[in-house]
Amino acid sequence: MQGRLIMRQPTVTICTNGNCAPKSVAAALLLHLQTRIKLEPALGHVIANTIECFGVCHSGPIACIQPGGVYYERVDEALLDRILDEHIGHGLPISTHQRKYNPQHPVTRPPSSGARHHKKPPT
Repeated sequence: MQGRLIMRQPTVTICTNGNCAPKSVAAALLLHLQTRIKLEPALGHVIANTIECFGVCHSGPIACIQPGGVYYERVDEALLDRILDEHIGHGLPISTHQRKYNPQHPVTRPPSSGARHHKKPPT
């Protein structure tokens, strides 16, 4: 029996809650991400995603890169460009901007769904 290899597309998830950074900053970051994905063929496979909250209400905006679960803090457009070019483009995470620990893995939603979500209830 042959094993299956499951590939995941690179996904950039940005917190949009407004507690760790103004919502307008997160919205501008998301727009910048979507524009780069749309205009650059090399980034056409990248998925832009949002989450209400990562549960880390400081050092924002926060972005998570999957696969791998790498979290970046204080993300601005310049850092986002580096993340896209270096981390996603060349597989080289940017250690100087990574969070020291990762929050629990939250449930994410695509920006087009319009659905709100909440943190997972405790089990």
